Amino acid sequence: MPELKPVKEIILGQSTIRALLSRRPRNVHKYTAGRVLVIAGSRGMTGAAVLAARAVLRSGAGLVVLAVPAELADLVDAQTPEILTLPLPSRRGVVVPSALAALNLRRYDCVLAGPGLGAQPAARDFAAGLLRRINSSYPALKIVLDADALRALPHLEHFRLRARAILTPHTGELAAILGCASAAVRKNPYTLARLAALKYQAAVVLKMADQTYIVRDNGRYFLNCNGNPGMATAGSGDVLAGLIAGLWVSTPGMTALHAAAAGPYVHGLAGNLAAAERSIDGIIASDILDNVPKALKILKGE
Repeated sequence: MPELKPVKEIILGQSTIRALLSRRPRNVHKYTAGRVLVIAGSRGMTGAAVLAARAVLRSGAGLVVLAVPAELADLVDAQTPEILTLPLPSRRGVVVPSALAALNLRRYDCVLAGPGLGAQPAARDFAAGLLRRINSSYPALKIVLDADALRALPHLEHFRLRARAILTPHTGELAAILGCASAAVRKNPYTLARLAALKYQAAVVLKMADQTYIVRDNGRYFLNCNGNPGMATAGSGDVLAGLIAGLWVSTPGMTALHAAAAGPYVHGLAGNLAAAERSIDGIIASDILDNVPKALKILKGE
């Protein structure tokens, strides 16, 4: 394994994140605050789609469209009154590759793909087709790849993302992307996260049990230790992915690396606020989501 030593480690704190965030301009409207397409959900995992889409809105985006399998659209639509729903061609509750034709990507500033999309080959092939299309026609588009959308990467040979991209794998997902064992990622988290960043030309948010590595190929990495053990709960990662996308599009001048760093810290602070209300053992993902506005208020000094 090549030795890739970091030049600088930056442990995230409130002052660092506060410098990355800005207050909403007075003349903003929903289209200038960021338009995000969330492609997520499958039968049995509509909750992931809803959590991710709501997190995009809660973190500041002006307009969110949630694209889900057509059979599930009514169910999702009833849960998300502030979010537009786009039904996608699907089979047995899973999006199919031909659904790409239903997407008009030029309408959006950012695409978040993957939460609850499903591990089936059809979902994987759809995600691969989506990435090829973005590479060929929309290189300026911001893209956040999470969960099941990450499964497409090992099936795209010699593929580098031309779009501005953030990958949000946990240890097992990064191992699958790189074709190595999870134990290797746990032993060398920075080195392997940087290899993925180099391979795909993306910022990488490597989610581990007690800390998060935020890496790009620029001689430094951020380390986030904010949060608590109660955040190890289903749906927490979906909230994080939505947070990253929402902060990225709604904060003027924010880079991919800075969005990748700000998201985990805000997520951790929201989790700490939830723990103060509910106890560490009692936190669920929607508690984290509900505390995102409070976390942002603290960090922005509002």
